[in-house]
Amino acid sequence: VLTSRPSAVSASLRKHVRTELSLKGFSEEGIELYLRKRHREPGVADRLLCLLRATSALHGLCHLPVFSWMVSKCHEELLLQGRGSPKTTTDMYLLILWHFLLHASPLPLATHGLGPSLIQGRLPTLLHLGRLALWGLGTCCYVFSAKQLQAAHVDSEDLSLGFLVLAKRVVPGSTAPLEFLHITFQCFFAAFYLALSADTPPSSLRHLFQDHRPESSPLARVLPKLFLRGSRCREGSVAALLQGAEPHNLQITGAFLAGLLSQEHRSLLAECQASETALLRRWDCVRRCLTRSLREHFRSIPPALPGEAKSMHALPGFLWLIRSLYEMQEERLAREAVCRLNVGHLKLTFCGVGPAECAALAFVLRHLRRPVALQLDHNSVGDIGVEQLLPCLGVCKAL
Repeated sequence: VLTSRPSAVSASLRKHVRTELSLKGFSEEGIELYLRKRHREPGVADRLLCLLRATSALHGLCHLPVFSWMVSKCHEELLLQGRGSPKTTTDMYLLILWHFLLHASPLPLATHGLGPSLIQGRLPTLLHLGRLALWGLGTCCYVFSAKQLQAAHVDSEDLSLGFLVLAKRVVPGSTAPLEFLHITFQCFFAAFYLALSADTPPSSLRHLFQDHRPESSPLARVLPKLFLRGSRCREGSVAALLQGAEPHNLQITGAFLAGLLSQEHRSLLAECQASETALLRRWDCVRRCLTRSLREHFRSIPPALPGEAKSMHALPGFLWLIRSLYEMQEERLAREAVCRLNVGHLKLTFCGVGPAECAALAFVLRHLRRPVALQLDHNSVGDIGVEQLLPCLGVCKAL
């Protein structure tokens, strides 16, 4: 069994597995080797590596191979633009979006730059892809037939953008199905649709940030099928789609949505003919959901035993809530989120913490009012992750 999503492997399947190997991603040496193999032109790889080493947040993302691929793909935009380097996951996915839009545009980069005009010109295409992506997540469908593409109004012009590619597994004699470049691209386009679609009620977004299980009611099974057929999507259909999605994909989509609704990107989307009032309503809903979910986590902490420090072991969704706060890049919200956290020991063992998660933890935990011992054993922190943690070491009495 080879999977890039270990959480999809059930306990019953693990009974039949004798040896299990986990690939943690690229080491710092692996990042350099990959970029040098991708760019053999004189000086290009050196300039990219210098940029990464000077931008720790971007460097931390690249331990995941998909981000190293994106950095390689967008090297011209990264090296030429004067807007500053991407910091969050959403920043990087917007940059790759601009890269694909630029290559599909007959106009050169100097004509319109990396601005809202690029997105505005292809907004219908992006919403078509987003509608398909959201429907696919809600029905656990990741490979799409020609009929499904037609139902989502995805045409040849939309396909020419390049985010949908031929699926690797094709049944002989059938029409070749398509899939998104990577599951995270499907999550990104679903978040883009939720942020910009005029038919998405802000109240339906709360399903992204609550602990729920896939709904098995007849209503939840029927509504996703109607989603692509109807001209408008009602709150019930969006809610059913979100309840039917795999929890891990919901977390990724929620983090992207939080990033798209950050102040910087919200301004960009507003310039793309989106309603600023609607965006603010979505932002307010996401903000309240994140704050409420974190408080529920904190309330679940058992009282300390006599003579011992109060301890919190992170619940499965805790890290993704922290990642979502980081994607929003709002200091005040991060401060409010942890102001009531009163623990002496925060345990994050076996939580899949990598350099990117370390950057998110530092962004939020540096606002703690009381010192905390942070336990990060059995993760993939590495030297780059330790560098990301520097801003919060002042409140860490032990690491």
